[in-house]
Amino acid sequence: MAVSHIRFFAQVGHKNLTGPRHLVREADLDPFSYFAPTQALVAAQDVIPRDATYSIVVGNEAAGPPVEIADDIFRFWLVPRRYTTDLSQAQWVITYNAASEALGVPYTQEIGLGPGVNAVKLAPRS
Repeated sequence: MAVSHIRFFAQVGHKNLTGPRHLVREADLDPFSYFAPTQALVAAQDVIPRDATYSIVVGNEAAGPPVEIADDIFRFWLVPRRYTTDLSQAQWVITYNAASEALGVPYTQEIGLGPGVNAVKLAPRS
């Protein structure tokens, strides 16, 4: 398993070394583009309030980068929002390649952030 991760990062590094240079305005988000849809990252910042608590549910994807990386990128990009692994404490959930209906908690709104990514506003708890 570790060898496959090393190979993956070596390929990304080689591509970045030999590929074209990025414009400064693209440099912030473009390094993430292989791991998570940048449109979804930007949209999540716009949709989820800065003082909100959120969680991330990542579904399974057979091909592509390890799903843990997408989770980490969303967590990094959404600071200062507070991350929690406990859905009962979250006000919002980002579903990445996961069905909102499978969350098992009531929600009031679902907003598409990009291909396969949604922001789900959870219903207030009484």
